[in-house]
Amino acid sequence: RMNSAREHMAQSHLNTLLEDPSKGSKIIDRSSMISSTQTTFSEIDVTLTLSTEERTRLVFHSVINVVNVLHEIISICRVSIGANQTLFSKTTEFCTLVGKSLANVEDAKQLLATALHYRRAFLREIDVADSVLKAMADAGRDTQMVRVLTRRFSASVKTLREYLLPIFELRIAELLQRSKLPPNAWVIYHAHTLHKSIQNVLEAVSSNNNSFSKIVFVAEKQGPMDHLVKLEFEGARGTLRIPPVMQDCFRDLILNARKYSPPGTTIEASMIENGEQLVLEVQDMGIGILPSEIEKVIQFGVRGSNANQRRTMGGGFGLTKAYFSTKYYGGRFFIRSAPGHGTTITITIPVPTMFRVRQARRRSVSRVSSSAATPVGQSPSIVPSAPAALPNTKPRAARLSRLDRT
Repeated sequence: RMNSAREHMAQSHLNTLLEDPSKGSKIIDRSSMISSTQTTFSEIDVTLTLSTEERTRLVFHSVINVVNVLHEIISICRVSIGANQTLFSKTTEFCTLVGKSLANVEDAKQLLATALHYRRAFLREIDVADSVLKAMADAGRDTQMVRVLTRRFSASVKTLREYLLPIFELRIAELLQRSKLPPNAWVIYHAHTLHKSIQNVLEAVSSNNNSFSKIVFVAEKQGPMDHLVKLEFEGARGTLRIPPVMQDCFRDLILNARKYSPPGTTIEASMIENGEQLVLEVQDMGIGILPSEIEKVIQFGVRGSNANQRRTMGGGFGLTKAYFSTKYYGGRFFIRSAPGHGTTITITIPVPTMFRVRQARRRSVSRVSSSAATPVGQSPSIVPSAPAALPNTKPRAARLSRLDRT
């Protein structure tokens, strides 16, 4: 009965947002059950002033984060084998070039197009470093220190191979695919494809050896140090029409929620497209945002004062990217938060007229959630979310017919 009431409350909240997102402040927060008088609810509608480099960083945000982690792990590997500056020289060169290319979007795109070349060089450099360690052992230096360094190096290499490189390849592929589309493109994705892609990335992040907590998707598997992530995707006939960049923003919002939430808590994330509006919502039970800082945290490089003490490899502009992308597509951006009780980010974007389907054609609504999803293996296989169809310029009747077939 409690679960039924919870679902009813969640649906009522969604319906209210679809009608008028500003009314969401009247709904009691589901995660912390704190009263609306303790919660700050704001629609963010400010103008962002961004430099050319800052705009480029927003476009390549997902890759920049991976490169930052890559650079740190390389440093650990170098220390593990004697600070040999010739090791990982190609990979270090790539990290440096990424930083320099951010002054211009086209330069960054050209560099990312060569990323696979650097990937091959990087894998060769891992083998070279591994042989250096073996040579140290063969030379009679198999001391306790060498064994400790070897374990540390092996753990770092495992992180690189099984966690970092698959995510890096995914994000490069997504960016290159996105660069071939018009700037304002919307893409039709299958709900199951979106769910699998998001879950695979989250599992890959969770499998990182340096990860402070694990991510699970089923309540029965949650331990005291795990984050439970409840994913839900819902769309007409099992498909969702979304701007490709919003998939990236959705992922980032979930990972941000995890970053600022204590282990053992729950993160609820939903992406729903009803033919009229696309609604993204991510809710956590974390540290929250101070009322005076609600509008400031969407500015480039700005974090809440209660978040600055937490170490992070991010650039501090994931929320900026989500807000900027939302406004680019004519959407609305809402933050509901209470310090110490959690934050809910809600995004609503009107679906373009060419994608709107008449009510009679939307009788079949498909929902995909974490509890119903097929469990993903321990070694995540990450692949780009291939679109089911792309917008075209055919007459309206033909486009609707195509959507029906999809």
